[in-house]
Amino acid sequence: MIALSQQQTFELRCDYGSRRLDQVELLALIDQCEQNYYSKESDRLSYLTELGEKLYYWLDGKEGWLRKSL
Repeated sequence: MIALSQQQTFELRCDYGSRRLDQVELLALIDQCEQNYYSKESDRLSYLTELGEKLYYWLDGKEGWLRKSL
């Protein structure tokens, strides 16, 4: 879950703990998703794959939370 903390920063929380998220990086990923996810061009598949990988590694973080849960 991504939550806005009382200090107006974003945190990612899961069973393994929580960590603060870089707001600039989060907003850039959201912007990329909004601009490109709904495109109907067939050549976007490779871009969406790349975006999915970025999101995975970003969520996984140096702690490896996604790897642990998979």
